[in-house]
Amino acid sequence: MDLSLTPDVYSRDGDIIIGGLFPIHYQGDAPDTGFKEPPDPAPCGRLEKIFYQMAQSLVFSVEEINRNPHLLPNLTLGFSIVDSCDTVEQALRGVMRLLTGRKQALANFCCKAHPPLAAIVGDDKSYMTIPVARLLGIYRFPQISFAASVPVLSDKIQFPSFLRTTPSDVDQAYGLARLVIHFGWTWVGILAEESDYGVQGSQVFYNQLQEAGHCVDFFKFLPMVISRETTYSLVKIIKTSTATVIMVFATVYFLAPVMDALARDGVQGKVWLASDGWTINTILNKPYQKNTLQGTIGLSPISGKIPGLDDFLYQVHPFRATEDKFIKAFWEEIFGCRWDVNGRNQTNIGAAVKSKACTGKEDLKVLNDSFYSADQLWAAFNIYNAVYAIAHAVHEMQLCNIKEEEEQDKVRRVYICAHKVRVLELKHFSSD
Repeated sequence: MDLSLTPDVYSRDGDIIIGGLFPIHYQGDAPDTGFKEPPDPAPCGRLEKIFYQMAQSLVFSVEEINRNPHLLPNLTLGFSIVDSCDTVEQALRGVMRLLTGRKQALANFCCKAHPPLAAIVGDDKSYMTIPVARLLGIYRFPQISFAASVPVLSDKIQFPSFLRTTPSDVDQAYGLARLVIHFGWTWVGILAEESDYGVQGSQVFYNQLQEAGHCVDFFKFLPMVISRETTYSLVKIIKTSTATVIMVFATVYFLAPVMDALARDGVQGKVWLASDGWTINTILNKPYQKNTLQGTIGLSPISGKIPGLDDFLYQVHPFRATEDKFIKAFWEEIFGCRWDVNGRNQTNIGAAVKSKACTGKEDLKVLNDSFYSADQLWAAFNIYNAVYAIAHAVHEMQLCNIKEEEEQDKVRRVYICAHKVRVLELKHFSSD
C-alpha cells in the first residue's frame, strides 16, 4: 500500500490531540486496472452530509470540553479528522498519518512527538473498523468506534485496544429474536448483508430462533456488490415465500436496491423486522415504497439530546472555519452551488450540474434538510460520549502522577502517564 497517497485532514492544534476517522465522502468509481502496474486507489466521490455532521460533532465536543474549567484544566484539546472515503485502503492510510504525523507515512516511525495523540474516534462501519482495529491493536493504541457493532470486536485477544460507544450486535439480534418469540411468529425469513455486520448478527438471531423451536423459511445474503440478476432472484424468493415475517439484518445501502425492486413490483403484506442499519435511514422513505414497508418494526440506536449542537451545526460556514478541508464541498452539496477553484468545483461534479456559484451568503437555517433531523443525531451522541470518555481518561492520566512529576511540564506529565496506562479505559460519567 502506497502510504504517500493520504486523504485530506482537518486539524486544530492543542496540547492533546483526538483523532477522528469518518467516511466524509462516498467511495468513488474504481479506476481501470491494466495489470501492468499497481492500480491507483479509488478516488473519493460525493460528500455524505450525515458523516460530515458526525465530524462536526467531534469538533463541537472538543470545543465544549475546552470551555469547561473543571475538565482538563490548563490543557487544550485539539483534533485531527481524516476522511476515509468509505474505503479500507484510505482508512488505513489515514490512521498511519495520524500515528506518524507525516503525510507520507512510514510504518513504525513517528516524527511528531508533540502534541501527543490520545486516541482515535471512528470508523463507523464494521468492515471498515476491523482492519483499523487490527492495526491499532499492534501498537496498543486506543480506538473508540461510534457505530461498529459486530460481536467479534469485543474479543480483546484480537482487538486489545478497541472500545465503542454503541452496543454489540448480539444485543439487537437477541432483541429481534425476542420480538419474534413474543408475538408467536413461528415461520420467518432471514435476509442479511454479506458482511461481518450482517453475517454475525443474523447468525445470532437464527440461533435464538432455533433454540426457541421456531422455523426459518429462507436464509439469504445480500452481496456487497449486487447484480440485477441477484436482485431479481431475491425479489422472487421473498414474493413466493409463505413467511409473512422477514428479518433483515443489513445496512440501508446494500438493502436499498432489493427493497426498491420489491416496491416497484408491488410486494405488500410482509412484516419487516429491521436491524439498526436501516431502521431510521431516510433513503427508504419514497412514496412508492410506503405500502411495501408498512408495518415495519425495528430497533434503533439509543440517543440523547446534546444541548447546543443544533445551534453549532447551523453556524457552520466556510468563512468562519477556513482550516476545514471539507466545508466547501459540504456547502456545494447542500446548496447545489459551486465554488470556482482553478476552474473546478469541490465535489468533482461538472459545472453543468451545479450552474450557480456559491457566494457564502447562503443560509443553513432556511433549509428543510435531514442533515438537521433529530433522528439522525444518534451517531452524534455516540461521538459526543466517545470524546468525553477520552477527556475523562486523559484527566485521570493527568492526575495519576502529578505529585511525582512536579518538575515536568504539563504535557510531558500526561504523556508519561499515558504510557503507563497503555490502553484507554472508558470512565463512567454523566453526559447530561
